[in-house]
Amino acid sequence: MLEQDFAVDSATNLPNMFGLIETETKKIASFEGTAVLFDLVGLCRVNEELGISIGDHCILAAARSLEDSLPDSHSRCYRLG
Repeated sequence: MLEQDFAVDSATNLPNMFGLIETETKKIASFEGTAVLFDLVGLCRVNEELGISIGDHCILAAARSLEDSLPDSHSRCYRLG
C-alpha cells in the first residue's frame, strides 16, 4: 500500500512522476506514441491571491478534464509537479 501511495498524487489521485517511472519504464524500449507536457500558467498567482486550496481545485479540474479527454484506455495522464 505504501508503494502505491508513493506513486499516486494525493490531490488528483493520478499517478505522479514516480508512478510514471514505475509503470512506463518497462515500455520505454518499444514505446510508440506522443508525450505532451503542459504548465498551468497563472497557478502560482492563484495560490498567492486566492489560496492554495483554490489552486488545488484548479489542478483537480485540469486533471479531470485531461483524463476525460483521453482517446482510449491505452492513454495515460500523470502529474509531474
